[in-house]
Amino acid sequence: MLVTASCSDLLQCARDTLSRPLRSVRDTGLLLFNKQETVMTRLLPLLALIACTGTSKEDSSDSADTDVISIPFLLGFYDGLTGSAISGAEVCTVFPETDTPCQTTDVAGLLEWSWETSEFTNILNRLTHDDYMTALYAGRYEQDVHDGWMTTLETQDAVEISFWAFKPSNVDAYLSTGDLVAEDGQGHIVYWLVSSDESPVNGAVITLENSAGESVGQVAYQAALSNTIDTDLTATSAAGIVAIANVPPGEHTLRVSHETLTCEPGFAFSSGAVNVTTVPVEANSQTLGNLFCYTP
Repeated sequence: MLVTASCSDLLQCARDTLSRPLRSVRDTGLLLFNKQETVMTRLLPLLALIACTGTSKEDSSDSADTDVISIPFLLGFYDGLTGSAISGAEVCTVFPETDTPCQTTDVAGLLEWSWETSEFTNILNRLTHDDYMTALYAGRYEQDVHDGWMTTLETQDAVEISFWAFKPSNVDAYLSTGDLVAEDGQGHIVYWLVSSDESPVNGAVITLENSAGESVGQVAYQAALSNTIDTDLTATSAAGIVAIANVPPGEHTLRVSHETLTCEPGFAFSSGAVNVTTVPVEANSQTLGNLFCYTP
């Protein structure tokens, strides 16, 4: 069973994170997850999108309305290295197709957004900014997500979520720690694997395949105690982070193998199968997401 923290705890973590100065990191760092404590304080605001109930997908009841519903959000976008607000970024919903126009973040990196739908679906939002690598945020709207959002709105005016984006120079520096070089026209993937007790997942082997079942991209794993790639790793370290460089644009199948845990999409596309998610990739962009892993 997938058990998560309560919605109030996650949203409080989001508020605390936005007001807390970031720790210093190496100039070569792309990700701020060099210690387990930092992993969770940075990851929990992201998880608030899909994990606000403390229930599992299997336990959620079919309570979503069939009529179109409108859910208000307050979204924040921040530099993944410095934590500073990203002002003037254009944020658009790529999927599902919607009449909602793109919006621009204010000086605090914030924007108000409304989710309107009557159907469960995958979600893909895109951030573009002259100073940042285009970021794709994969997600899903399913029963457990719906229930979590509704619970949040019982005590909040809006669902609050934080997102992170990175400058191309920081992406290049991070990849270089694993002897990787970003290729023009290719995309990159960074996914976090988190267990039901909120700890990063160690020992997960990740593969990425195209529609023909062929391996694509260069799979690498972040070191446990530094914000660098460890080229000796063949599975996730205690950081629980996989980085896949130079992935052709398109939709690809990410598979997870772990000796004891089963993984399902958290902040990621739903595939209808365990240990599998579809990852959308665009040229010269970075797709961010996470998976929840638990003991079946």
